[in-house]
Amino acid sequence: MDQGALSVGFATKETLKGGPPTTDMTYVMPEAETAICFAIPLDKVKIRAYLRKDMPRGKMDHTIETGDGYLKTYIVAKNTVDFLEKKGFKSAPVLPNSKYREELDNWRVLVPPPLALRLVAARSGVGVFGWSGNILVKDYG
Repeated sequence: MDQGALSVGFATKETLKGGPPTTDMTYVMPEAETAICFAIPLDKVKIRAYLRKDMPRGKMDHTIETGDGYLKTYIVAKNTVDFLEKKGFKSAPVLPNSKYREELDNWRVLVPPPLALRLVAARSGVGVFGWSGNILVKDYG
């Protein structure tokens, strides 16, 4: 959490059991037992301006903020993987919106992720589902 995460949680194969195929962490790493999930904050002022359709600044600022959020996510994921591997654990990062299950028919339409991060976030206790399926984090939103 000292790297900027608002919330961190852990999901196991057992806690994800019964979910859709995109909650199968062994798709990413066959020997996986646990998924570590974290939430990175976005600027609420910029999100609200975007939702109000304040143009052009609202969209522009939100797009930049989203890009910054992805960068922070990649850094935390890489640092977590590096830490775990130094401790002797095998691990694999799952980066949002960068890879899809291309072996499925119509994958370009369905864009199924290797692991559904929102579902993992909800099951791991990182947050709860809010409006439009976004994850809300306690005491932040």
